[in-house]
Amino acid sequence: MIRRTGPSARPVPGVTPTPARAARLTRTQIQAELKRAGRQRGIEAEVDRLREVSRDDWVHHPPLVDDALAQQMLALLIQLDAACTAADQLAKAVEEAF
Repeated sequence: MIRRTGPSARPVPGVTPTPARAARLTRTQIQAELKRAGRQRGIEAEVDRLREVSRDDWVHHPPLVDDALAQQMLALLIQLDAACTAADQLAKAVEEAF
C-alpha cells in the first residue's frame, strides 16, 4: 500500500516557515531536512524546486505579513498532521476488521 499521508508526502515548512528564511538555506540544509522528513527519492529535484520557488519575487511579502502567514501555515500543518494520523489509524482499523 502506498502511503500518501506519511511525512515524506508533506512539506517541510516547520523548518523554513517563510520564503525569506527558506531562501537563506543551503542545498545541503534542504537535503538534510527532506531526508529527516522521510523522503528517499527525488531529493535533488525537490531541492532545486524549493530553492527556485523560495527565491521567486512573487512569494515574498513584507516581514510582518510573512510572519503572520508563517503562523497560519504552521497552524494548518498541525491540522494536516492530525488528519493524516487519523486517516492512518482508520486505515489500520479497517485492515484489521476486514
